Amino acid sequence: MVLSAAALAVGLAAGLGLRTLLHAPEVELGGPGTPPATPTPARAGVVLRGTVVGPTGEPVAGCVVELAAADGPEASAAPPPDPLATTLTGGDGRFVVRAPAPPDAAVLRLVASEWVPMECPLEELDREEDIELGTLELLPGTRVQVTVRDTVRDPLPGARLCFECLAPATQVERRARGAARIWGQCDDGGRLTTPPLHPGRYRLRLEAAGDRPSSPRPTASAPITLTPSEFEVEADAGVQTLTVVAQR
Repeated sequence: MVLSAAALAVGLAAGLGLRTLLHAPEVELGGPGTPPATPTPARAGVVLRGTVVGPTGEPVAGCVVELAAADGPEASAAPPPDPLATTLTGGDGRFVVRAPAPPDAAVLRLVASEWVPMECPLEELDREEDIELGTLELLPGTRVQVTVRDTVRDPLPGARLCFECLAPATQVERRARGAARIWGQCDDGGRLTTPPLHPGRYRLRLEAAGDRPSSPRPTASAPITLTPSEFEVEADAGVQTLTVVAQR
């Protein structure tokens, strides 16, 4: 198993039990004296263990830990599929997540309310490994309060947005990286607040225009554009605000 390193995404339930894949026993044909076939042992699957901490080494309790299939090179901008397995860190930051049949390439996602969502790429997983990932560090970030309006300055309630990181402000080799894409939905006032984001440049895309009948609707001939469509997340800003206009 090779753990990739790169620099550059929300509660869920915990307590997954150990699941196994049962294989039908092999049967060998033979005469009356042929002994019965021995069933193939059940496969336990991959087990991943680790500790989630903050930048000063303090354990992060209640962090959501998800194991999911990694995006391929042809992956679309759609939200990621449901995870294969999920759990929560304990008071000491420790977690154990199990999956009976993981893909060859997977990603471990870490989501905690006060920290930047992180992704830890995993490659060449053995389906019967018990892997200690060691310490995974979460970083603080900047939240962005976004308001989406139409061309007459009315809010777009329920608008669904995608934030894509184009270039992080710093390139630091880490075992975990900031999530490349994060999705969110506006409230009735056309507002949403992102989880903490790494500083850097982001692209903002409108996934759905919302529920108001007069809202602009994307079509093949007249897609909706946002102004601005790209913006900078500042370092250590705490919270920054952004107003965007949706137009066809």
